[in-house]
Amino acid sequence: MKKGLLIYRINRDDSANFGVIKKCKAQQKAFIQKGMKVDMLWLCKDGVLLNDTLIERHEIPPHSFKVYLFYFLQFGIILKKLITKSDYDFVYLRHPFFDPLLVWSLRQVKKANPKIKILLEINTYPYDAEPKRILHRLSLKMDQYYRKKAKEYIDRIVDYGERKEIWGIPTILVRNGIDLEDIPQSTSEPEEGKIRLIAVGNWSYWHGLDRLIRGFEDYYKKEQDHILSLTIVGEGPETAALKKLVDQKELKQFIRFLPSTKGKELDLLFEKADAGIGTLGLHRKNVAIDSSLKHREYCVRGIPFVLSSPDLDFPKELPFIYYFPKEDTGISLNEIIDWYAKNLKTEAREYAEAKLSWKKQMRAIFDWIES
Repeated sequence: MKKGLLIYRINRDDSANFGVIKKCKAQQKAFIQKGMKVDMLWLCKDGVLLNDTLIERHEIPPHSFKVYLFYFLQFGIILKKLITKSDYDFVYLRHPFFDPLLVWSLRQVKKANPKIKILLEINTYPYDAEPKRILHRLSLKMDQYYRKKAKEYIDRIVDYGERKEIWGIPTILVRNGIDLEDIPQSTSEPEEGKIRLIAVGNWSYWHGLDRLIRGFEDYYKKEQDHILSLTIVGEGPETAALKKLVDQKELKQFIRFLPSTKGKELDLLFEKADAGIGTLGLHRKNVAIDSSLKHREYCVRGIPFVLSSPDLDFPKELPFIYYFPKEDTGISLNEIIDWYAKNLKTEAREYAEAKLSWKKQMRAIFDWIES
């Protein structure tokens, strides 16, 4: 039985991480279903967790400067100590920005166990255009330098695109999956003359919701036969700008914002939704292939959705999706109305069950680890 350590440098107590946390737990579950023994190293507000046990106490509240100090001064030491004392066959590391301590810890791990396999998952590549805040930009500068050194200790990069190698390291090509057992199918019934849109995420500029808001502005400039509404669930760096735009366009009666939500509360919101809003601005950070978790969640819930950049799991001929151009123009609500009228009943849930489970999406990873 292969034994591995999954390293997710995310804080489970940060509500902005709900979606990512769900993904991490689903990946761990897929490894276990494959017959592997895996531990998960991640964070909470009180310190470092191994699975659900607190193994190192540190005060690291989300979005504080203490988080950066912890990463630069403590995390790599904890990582090295844990791995070198255990008999892991592989390490699966969700991409963090590299720093000198993290690179040192990887070097020590390889020195202690030259046979250990280290996989690095890069969820979005390239990512150099992604950070906007000053601290994030400084972290990126450090990453750009130290990733050149980290590549000496990484055996494979897990890529959600189509690249054969990144930084000279061979890739394993995968796509995002979904835990079907964890998400119920929506039983929402459409109302005559109404289309209720829902968008769920941790909002950044590349999600392109401003395109949709401008589409609402254009649509409601004159009287319409259909009433379209939008519920935006979740928060993020772009939320304040989106709220300001809705106020400026006087669209508050059609567009509402709700905080990050999960569990039964989120299920209830989907029971009042007809179609989902996927990523509409990925081209803004020069990423060609999309593999957004939100697309998979919409699909497994059985609701149609719109998006922009190509997602390889969702070819254009599928009846329950609609692609808009990869540009910054407003989204046409009339196109949504015309498309939705033809696709009230879809096979989205059945498609998800056949194609999108994490166990199926991660087969290439399992095969390489076991090779």
